[in-house]
Amino acid sequence: MIESPTNFVKTPDCDEEIQKDKKQAIVLTWEIHVEWEKCIQNDKHQGEHNLIQLQSISLNNGWYTPEKTKKSSRNSHIEYCKNRYHFFGKIKEIFKLKGEEEEAWLTVFPFKNLDRHEETKNPYINLKRLNCQLLLCDLGPEEVIQKVIIIGNVALMLGGVM
Repeated sequence: MIESPTNFVKTPDCDEEIQKDKKQAIVLTWEIHVEWEKCIQNDKHQGEHNLIQLQSISLNNGWYTPEKTKKSSRNSHIEYCKNRYHFFGKIKEIFKLKGEEEEAWLTVFPFKNLDRHEETKNPYINLKRLNCQLLLCDLGPEEVIQKVIIIGNVALMLGGVM
């Protein structure tokens, strides 16, 4: 049900195995909903959608939770592969369609990458064989991804402290 051009409201009536007792309606911004619609591109999902917000998902023996949950936010930092490029991001929300047990979607804020050769910002410029990805604390625009493109959790070291 569309209330205004800025909000998209969903109803919470679904049997949920992962989240048995914490069903909750989800509100997507109009821009994120349009991006999600482009991602699924499937006629069976056209029209009214019932989205259920999930507290966590399990994938490849790992758990993933949105950052706003009361549990540790360490499970909200992920690496994912999109169009053959690897990205790192912070999970904002996890949701699924009513009746779809396997498929889950995530709204993610991707971290901006730091160029290894940018001398003024890179403290590790002299370490040519550094085996890590340098990220800025700045977050990019929110995007929607599928659960299946998640590679795994990532550890972040902020200011030299993990």
